[in-house]
Amino acid sequence: MSNLIEVPCNKCDKSLKVPKSRAGQSGKCAYCGESVYIPYEDEVKRSTGRTIDSNSDFQQQQQKRQQEYAIPKAHSSAAYKQPKYKKPKKSNAPIIAVCSLLAFVVGNVSGYLFSEHIDRFLGISPNIANTDNSIVHVTPKKTINNTTDPDVVDLNATQPQDNEPQILQARQTLQKTQTDLDELETALKSLDKNSTHLFSKYRVNVEEAVYDCIENGNKEIKLGRSLCENAERVLQQKDVNKLVEITAQLEDAMRRKQQLYGEIQQKNTELKKQLSKFNKSSSRKKGKISSKYMGKWYIKLLKSTKKVDVIYGRINITTLSASIKFRAIKNEIKTIKNYGRDVEKAVKKLFEKIDSGKDPFSWIEKRRQTARSIPQKQQADILEDFLKKEKRFIVDIESEYNQLAQAVRNIHKQSEKRLLAETTLRKILMSLQAINRKWQEEYQTFDSAITNFTIKDE
Repeated sequence: MSNLIEVPCNKCDKSLKVPKSRAGQSGKCAYCGESVYIPYEDEVKRSTGRTIDSNSDFQQQQQKRQQEYAIPKAHSSAAYKQPKYKKPKKSNAPIIAVCSLLAFVVGNVSGYLFSEHIDRFLGISPNIANTDNSIVHVTPKKTINNTTDPDVVDLNATQPQDNEPQILQARQTLQKTQTDLDELETALKSLDKNSTHLFSKYRVNVEEAVYDCIENGNKEIKLGRSLCENAERVLQQKDVNKLVEITAQLEDAMRRKQQLYGEIQQKNTELKKQLSKFNKSSSRKKGKISSKYMGKWYIKLLKSTKKVDVIYGRINITTLSASIKFRAIKNEIKTIKNYGRDVEKAVKKLFEKIDSGKDPFSWIEKRRQTARSIPQKQQADILEDFLKKEKRFIVDIESEYNQLAQAVRNIHKQSEKRLLAETTLRKILMSLQAINRKWQEEYQTFDSAITNFTIKDE
């Protein structure tokens, strides 16, 4: 038995002699290059019951079978064309590998030749490169942990040094500006406190220049804080052009601050002098309000007016109408505080006349007999009441006082909540005006009686 088998080609019908050891494999036709399958001997036995040898008719049977299924050449047409053989796609891997190697070599060579220009454009210091056998080797950088790894780059080692002076100058200017802004804010608070205290305690109107200084100072602080925030962002970016620009802006803000700070200090010194002057003056004039010939009604009234004064210094007045009402209330309270002084002056004249020997009760009796009008009769009655009631001048203001006390309680609650109702102010003002009207009527009658008693000899 031969060690060769004959395998026909399906394309060119050529008979190929192939060793049996190639059974089960595929090969190419030596004539047309068509792929040919080489069968096993067992496959032929199962299908034909015969062994394969060089003289067997197995090849003839395969040829017959191929002829049965083959398309006749005479009937070949476009509809019966045999499918074209598709050549396997060639792999592009070798081409890609070659192109990558060329790109790597060209890139390294160009980087070596133009590294100085590229680093200057990017602002990075050029690394030292060593050439060995036409291959560029970049010296690996050391990391913070002193380990050499070509993939890890120490940013601190490659940081540019050209803009360090601008960064240092900008950082120093920023710190000085922040310190100046803190000083300016402290001076503004002191100026505002002194001006408010001078007005609320002594009712002294501060000049407009003080308020202008406070307003300009607040604007300058706001602008300076914004510039400082912008400077901090620029310092993080380390842009040289922006660093120069923001440094110039900070220096301008510092110059404006110095000028404004001097004005504020000058105004603050003037206010302190005024406060010291008023404090000394008030300490000398401070004393008790005269209530020698007044009754308990007057002590209660003074306590209520004192509460109004305290509330007045606590509430911030924001409307013109409220300011007008408060000013009117202050004037009414000022009149009330002078009640005791006015009565004391009138009583002094009365006692001087009594000490001279004139009997007041005789004059009162004659006055009632000869009175031609109601006011004349009231003069006798009011003088008699004063002499018989422990020499106390009493005015009946019970209803007016109750209204005043209720309004004062309401405004006290509103002041604790930082609220102010103008209706409450109106009630306080109306109550004080009613008290002053009744006082004026009673006092004028009392003063007229003393005047008539001391002048006329009846």
